[in-house]
Amino acid sequence: MTATETMNHLAPYEPLRAQIAELKEANANTVFRYEEPKGNKLARSHVASLRTVKGDIERKRKELKADALEYGRKVDAVAKELTGEIEAMIDVHQGPLDLIESREEARKTRHLANIASLTLIPGIDEPATSEACSKKLAYIKSFAVDDKWEEFKTQALEAQATSVRRLEGSLTKLLRSEAEAAELAKHREAQAKRDAEEAARITAEVQARREAALVLAAETKAKREAADAAMAEARKKEAEAQAAIAAEKEKTRKAELQVAKAKQEKAEAEARAAREEQAKRDAEAKRAANVTHREKVIDEAVEALVRSTEINRDDAKNVIHGIIAGEIPHVTVNF
Repeated sequence: MTATETMNHLAPYEPLRAQIAELKEANANTVFRYEEPKGNKLARSHVASLRTVKGDIERKRKELKADALEYGRKVDAVAKELTGEIEAMIDVHQGPLDLIESREEARKTRHLANIASLTLIPGIDEPATSEACSKKLAYIKSFAVDDKWEEFKTQALEAQATSVRRLEGSLTKLLRSEAEAAELAKHREAQAKRDAEEAARITAEVQARREAALVLAAETKAKREAADAAMAEARKKEAEAQAAIAAEKEKTRKAELQVAKAKQEKAEAEARAAREEQAKRDAEAKRAANVTHREKVIDEAVEALVRSTEINRDDAKNVIHGIIAGEIPHVTVNF
């Protein structure tokens, strides 16, 4: 679309531009008293008129753009149709090209996988025994690297040669270490045999000494038991004599104890009787003193009651005795 066509297409906006210019001038020169009801209403009316013009602009935009949108959809549809025809022609030739590329990728992948079989991974593919190493070496050498490997032949030969060198070096080291281990095991076995023979000899000597010691111990035990028996007999006789003496002494001691006990029991009985008699006298004296004290307290209470009231002495006495008996609640007499 040329500049002239664009200006012609946008010409419908010109009346709105003129209206907006008038509104801008009026808007700049108009002051509203927003806090007053009348000014607030006028301000809201002015804003509403501006919003109406805003709506007119949007409606005009949609009206002018409708033709452009329809034109754009038609352009896209034709482009899609033409693109489909081109893609159909491309597919006729791209299929065989993709198949060739796929076969080529599979061929390279196969060769690289075979090369990986010839390649040793450090720390993972290193055999731990000479037998395993020999098998791995035979396996690597069994690959026939010829023209079937195509452009990967050189790479395969290098990988095979590298792996063979490493395996041959590892095999040499493993054979040497295994031979040393076998020799060490043989030496240890011989040393173990010598140690076992020495242990057997020492055990036999210890057993012989133990048996001789047992014989000597048995003889010593028999002699000690005979001496112990003689000494036991002598101790028995001495003990019997001592027991007879002790029995006589015990008999005498018991007789003396019985006499002393009888004297002690008599003295304790006399002392107990004296204490009981004294306790009776003390209790009687305490009872008498208590009676006297109670009578004194009662008399003093009666006298105080007579003085403080108009009742006679007998009635006052009856009141005091009623208090003592608990017949009058909340009142007590302290003795």
